[in-house]
Amino acid sequence: MTSVREYILLTLLVEEELPSKTVIEIVKRMGEDVGRDIGVAQIYARLWELEKDGLIEKDVTVWRLTKKGKEVAETIAERICEEDG
Repeated sequence: MTSVREYILLTLLVEEELPSKTVIEIVKRMGEDVGRDIGVAQIYARLWELEKDGLIEKDVTVWRLTKKGKEVAETIAERICEEDG
């Protein structure tokens, strides 16, 4: 199962820069598509963890992947493609 952290990384891989509200909306929708109820607090907690781990960074209004985060997100996307393969 794809984790909330992975949903966030994949979202930012596709969109590059997004405000928190949009990240939350997209991640909630991704969860709903597979029958998961992902809460806002859980998403914020994962955003904070990813920032702490150096995978994403926040400008004044938007989140974006770091170089390391992009590499991790690409690996996740490849894994998901192979699983669905």
